[in-house]
Amino acid sequence: MSGIVGLVRYDQQGVTRNQIESLLQQMAYRGPDGMHCWVDGQVGLGHAMLHTTPESLHEVQPLHVPERNLTLVMDGRLDNGLELRGRILSLGMSVPRLTDADLVLAAYLVWGEACVDHIEGDFALVLWDASSQRLFCARDRIGHRPFYYHHSDGLFAFASELHLLLTLPEVSRRPDTVYRTEHLATEWHSRERTLWADIKRLPAAHTLSLEGRGLRKREYWQPDFNRQLYYSKYEDYVQHYREVHDTTVQRMSRSHKPLACTVSGGLDSSAIFATTKWLEEQCRLRAPSVQAYTLDFSHNEDANELAYARAVTDYLGCDLHEVLPSDYPLDWYLQRAERRGEAYCVPNSTMSNSLRQRAARAGSRVLIGGLGGDQWLGFGESCYMELLAQRQWGLLQSVWHEDAKAWGAARAGYYVARYGLAPLLPDAVKRPLQRWRDNREHLATGRLWLGPGDVDSLEHGAQMARRKPHAGFRWAGQQTDWRRLLNARVANELELVQQSTAEAGLELRSPYWSEAMVQLSISLPKYLLHSPQLNRPLHRRAMVGRLPERVLQRDSKAEFSVTYEGVMVQATALLSASMTQSAELGLRESYIQKAVEAELAEPLGDESDGLWELCNVLAATQSLPQRGGGDSDNGLHGVD
Repeated sequence: MSGIVGLVRYDQQGVTRNQIESLLQQMAYRGPDGMHCWVDGQVGLGHAMLHTTPESLHEVQPLHVPERNLTLVMDGRLDNGLELRGRILSLGMSVPRLTDADLVLAAYLVWGEACVDHIEGDFALVLWDASSQRLFCARDRIGHRPFYYHHSDGLFAFASELHLLLTLPEVSRRPDTVYRTEHLATEWHSRERTLWADIKRLPAAHTLSLEGRGLRKREYWQPDFNRQLYYSKYEDYVQHYREVHDTTVQRMSRSHKPLACTVSGGLDSSAIFATTKWLEEQCRLRAPSVQAYTLDFSHNEDANELAYARAVTDYLGCDLHEVLPSDYPLDWYLQRAERRGEAYCVPNSTMSNSLRQRAARAGSRVLIGGLGGDQWLGFGESCYMELLAQRQWGLLQSVWHEDAKAWGAARAGYYVARYGLAPLLPDAVKRPLQRWRDNREHLATGRLWLGPGDVDSLEHGAQMARRKPHAGFRWAGQQTDWRRLLNARVANELELVQQSTAEAGLELRSPYWSEAMVQLSISLPKYLLHSPQLNRPLHRRAMVGRLPERVLQRDSKAEFSVTYEGVMVQATALLSASMTQSAELGLRESYIQKAVEAELAEPLGDESDGLWELCNVLAATQSLPQRGGGDSDNGLHGVD
């Protein structure tokens, strides 16, 4: 991905080119195709360019249009560029070039700040309007492109990466204790806070306007929870699903270099790759070619998916690039956390670093995969609640009958109670039950470590996160989809995987995490996503003919907790020696000691969230005792 930075000063100091260039150099890997800056008095903007589309080859940013007094920097890609250009031309506005930056600038001239309502894709953009002395910032609907900012009396600063802002003298390392508490409790509620009180995120689907010294934020998009898709025939749903799926993948395939695709052997990434190959056969792929990559976990049976990945590429008659996963010692994670000032970096994401690097060395600039499938292609169990809410008794009986035939009447009855009736309980009843279950099952997860004040701040954050969409819900169970979209932990994970991909010199694209696929999932009747035999039934049906039966009928899922095995042994040993530092954070030392002892007795892998987060928080805040060893480079190495 590309990268953007900028400074706007309110004091008597001006912004210099050296200041912008210094910030750009700290993320030079985002700008292999050039880094440029524009400075005018108290405003400076910088851009690090990674060419990922044919149009970007003709693009130079910052894009300055002196006759309009406008300057734009954007890390992003438009997926509706042709449609947007046609709409702009029909309104009498010319578009000099087809670059995405030119289209965004033209859209701003037509619609002003409402231009984001007409833009589809992944982006973080900033536009300086010198005529009105206004800075306009926007982030895409899902939050694929990161955007961090600092605002104080004398300065507004923004960057694609948090650690750049930490180098500014005006930005302190004063911790945000609420965000830190959320991490340690593994309860993420805030999508705006960071580990540092002086640095914020612009949440997904939000704009930010700076005029004078005042900030104004606006949420410009929410899914339509009242939109319902209805067909009388099942095959019409299949056709509709396939059309949205194929169009989304096609739009995201735009690249001037070979497209790299992850093929794990699971349904999601395999379907993306199969669709790109189908588009290639139809001469509709917007890239010269597509190449398949998978991780080689043949050394671990639980994580090994090679047989399924090979089945996909054998079925489609193409090569498969098999890459050993990256494996880092604990000190690599700790030094990264300390260097970047970030507390979220997990082994089951960094394991793919070697795959990303291999794809970049082979000449690709874009990596496309199945991220988001877990969130939006399944979760059909809530059909019980939907059918109850809509009083579709005949269909409810039919679904229950199929479940009873597969599982037995008792388990089918449990599903009706668990997914149909229990969600109707008031939150005041559900929340304590959820905490009791979490604390009972996992000592290393939940609120047990926290003091009373921290628990109160968590509850306040949870209340703030339980807002409803402006237009309300069609039925109460849609709260689950809404919370999934606003999940702050998922937002962290998206930023982490985007950052890791950028470090490898690639742009990550995720069709299932797109506005179109999210809206489709919300609009579909949930019973179409539920099956007692195999999950993702509609998705499987839509991929018939594109994927081999072995994958279509797969009912297993890889277990990547193996990636935690070595580092968690090191982490628990380090935490045992760091109880004083933990106590300084206001944590209950006795419970941490119990969690450490439990982990040593029976490792929980990726369920040891709390211990892993504690290690990273201590490192990011530079609270760990002196240690040696490890590797202090920029994170671009790994087993390959």
